[in-house]
Amino acid sequence: MCQNQFYIAIDLGTTNSVIARANFSNGRLVPCVLDIPRKNETGSTSRDKLLPSVVYYSKNRSGEMSADVGNYAKSRYGIKNNYVCKSVKSLMGRTESVPLAGEIEDKTPADVSAQILRYLVNQTKKILHQTYLNDVVITVPASFDSDQCQATIDAARSAGLNVDNSHDILLYEPKAVIYDFMRMQEDGEIPSNLLDLETEKNVMVFDLGGGTLDVTLHRVGRSENGLYNITDLAISRYTAIGGDNFDELLAADMLKKFEEDEDNVKISGNRREEVMCKLRRLAESMKLELSMEYTNSRDYGTPIDDDCEFEVMDVNLYDSYALELTYTKAEIEEILAPLMGYNYKIDDVKKIQHMDEKDVNNIIYPILDVLEKAGGNVKIDAVLLNGGMTKFYLITERLKEFFGFEPLEISDPDLAVARGAVYYHYCLHKYRVPRTDYWTDKTADNAISDSAPATPSLFNTGTILNDTINIGLRNEYISQLIPAGITLPYRSEEIRDKFQLATTTDTLGIELFLGRGKSKNLPNRRIATRTVKFPHAYPAGTPISLQIYISGLRMMTLEAWITDRPKTKMISELDLASLKSGAKTSGGLELIAGMELNAKSEINDLKMLVERNRNKADGDLNDTIKRKLQDIGRASNPKDFFDPCLALANNLRQSDLMLSCVYIMARYFNGKWTASQTRQILSLAKRHFDPFAGNVKQSNYVLRSALELIAAADPDFVKFYTDYLTRVPTTPSNTRQSMLQFTISYQPDAQKIADFFASYFDLSDMNKWIAGRLVKSFGRGTEKMNQKAFAKLTKKLAKLLDAPDRDSIPPYLVILIVELFSNDVPNSLHDDTYTAKAVWQSVKRYLADEPDETLVSAAEKIWNGEELSEEEETAAAAALYEL
Repeated sequence: MCQNQFYIAIDLGTTNSVIARANFSNGRLVPCVLDIPRKNETGSTSRDKLLPSVVYYSKNRSGEMSADVGNYAKSRYGIKNNYVCKSVKSLMGRTESVPLAGEIEDKTPADVSAQILRYLVNQTKKILHQTYLNDVVITVPASFDSDQCQATIDAARSAGLNVDNSHDILLYEPKAVIYDFMRMQEDGEIPSNLLDLETEKNVMVFDLGGGTLDVTLHRVGRSENGLYNITDLAISRYTAIGGDNFDELLAADMLKKFEEDEDNVKISGNRREEVMCKLRRLAESMKLELSMEYTNSRDYGTPIDDDCEFEVMDVNLYDSYALELTYTKAEIEEILAPLMGYNYKIDDVKKIQHMDEKDVNNIIYPILDVLEKAGGNVKIDAVLLNGGMTKFYLITERLKEFFGFEPLEISDPDLAVARGAVYYHYCLHKYRVPRTDYWTDKTADNAISDSAPATPSLFNTGTILNDTINIGLRNEYISQLIPAGITLPYRSEEIRDKFQLATTTDTLGIELFLGRGKSKNLPNRRIATRTVKFPHAYPAGTPISLQIYISGLRMMTLEAWITDRPKTKMISELDLASLKSGAKTSGGLELIAGMELNAKSEINDLKMLVERNRNKADGDLNDTIKRKLQDIGRASNPKDFFDPCLALANNLRQSDLMLSCVYIMARYFNGKWTASQTRQILSLAKRHFDPFAGNVKQSNYVLRSALELIAAADPDFVKFYTDYLTRVPTTPSNTRQSMLQFTISYQPDAQKIADFFASYFDLSDMNKWIAGRLVKSFGRGTEKMNQKAFAKLTKKLAKLLDAPDRDSIPPYLVILIVELFSNDVPNSLHDDTYTAKAVWQSVKRYLADEPDETLVSAAEKIWNGEELSEEEETAAAAALYEL
């Protein structure tokens, strides 16, 4: 190990940033947080361990724009609008420009963060008398996603740091906290019995800073070689809650009171942010004053009263109007209550799957999130507090109430992360820990390498995926790709037979979402859009395969390809532009199998589509509605659709086209609803054919849909049809033809089909749909178990072939007849010599005048059960379906 190696760590915080280095005393590592010089509020130089994470841009004497970082920059906040950037950490990973003046070159959160990192490193080089210092570790929240981590790495690169060295440059903050706690305990800086780690313990870290809240759960102990061993059990979702949110609530209340008290003065829109900046600083000061007063009164044994008052003053808040307000302790606590999650108890972990977005933005939800991910009933041995906001008494009181025991307060939560990261940096070098992103290194042929390090490190740096990664499907639906808690780095198996193209396209747009929700909506959030370009367009329904790679720092690479064409494999590209605009992708995916759908939402969407199609109430449904119904029919939760379908049907007129959609959905779900549910929907379908139904306006398409549902769901539907036709001999031909078609499709007994046709089929009823269904059910490739039952029908059809006007004979008729007589398998109709001879004579006379020799050959081969050539198959299909 090199003697002049510096072990440097930076806690890049939302409110303050810290840099620390390693000192060695008697052979033991002692982290040292550096006092960084900076320009203070008065313009003179001062030193402090905490550097405000604020950047102020101004022109120097030569007229060039320069950046000032720290206390002076913070003092400009609210005064120099569009030239001060504060809390930039909460913007990391976004592509929107930071709210700065156009003349400032820094545009992204990473650009501004680079200024903070560059300042810290440059000042450290001066302190250490070094000209070259680029090997550092930077801490980030454990809930940061891949884009947020990448933005931090980009900032480090812009600041001149080495992001491509042999070890990881990022460390999750909660782990740094635990490293620091264990080191302090081992060195006697805190009592060794505070948390006995001789046996493994489940330790939760609650890290509440200025802009983020990290809640993590770890199994902590020592490995067999005596090294600290931290195994991640669960990590909360990204939660943008911190001291800034507390200040915002207080500032908003101050603004409301100010506008009410000053003769209803209204602050103009372009000045509102300027005023809010001042109020946020006042809110932060009042919060700190309250916390200090509470701590002092507790130390003296005299609890602070709820009516203890705190003054807020600004002699010129807005256009010479002064602000002068008084708040009591109780009033402040009431304003901040929405962030405290007072309505939650630890048992509410069972309800987390049903919580809405309004239930998420508080300090307790991330705890419930972690407990649920860890199994719900996991024992928590200790809670470590970290982050400046955990000094606020409301936080510690609330956590003590929630857990039922005192959380452990670290001596200085503002510095613990940087100190722990120094120890981590030292171990990376001492134990030669390799980078954890080896699975995302591209090989020469642009594929992803799945090679792992030759020997595992003694020092455990593994982590887990903090939240479930989902892939976006059509509309607002998602499908889970990778569950939360998977060990990183991670390489998935090939995901096959699950997804297919939703539309014909050559560009596959893949939306990725993070969270436990079941849709693209909150609490899930879209983290990235990745685009895969194929050599040419592929049709809808083409199977797609995927493979996912995630490094230890959650850097994700996705491969997609046409399942049976591996040469189309493409590595995804991060489409940041679509994140900026919020645009949705085209050419997306859908599940091959059904997925769980929101029944009420789907039916509401369907109603809107039908409403747009209402002028075609007596016609067919358009393709969009048909596709919607097909998607619903593939739902994996059909039982959820019964109640909304029944309620809708009971409130529709019998002629309403939406009623046909209800019948179609019921047909798709036949066998998936209970027998009782099916009977209820069937009774609604049969009412269209009641004796008095003729007095009610009906729709042909609704009647057809009702008839098909009856055929699909009622085993005795042929009897129902027969009774109706007997009772109503003047049944319209289109209704009778529908009955004939559905009898062919849904009645398995050929004799019953033949009997029904014998009684109700008229030669004028013959059409290509009936012909097509007869061929599908009783032509080549079918078993023909009771084919002789069609003897009378085929004799009737053969007479049509002898019509004197050949042009009046439909081309599908001869193909239908020879298909019914096909001898590809034993066929009792073909063996009926009396019938077959008569019909064959009619077929021969028809074919004798047929000019298409290929069709003639096809018909003869079908009759004899011989195999057809490709051209003959095409000719037969063209005649049957009139192509």
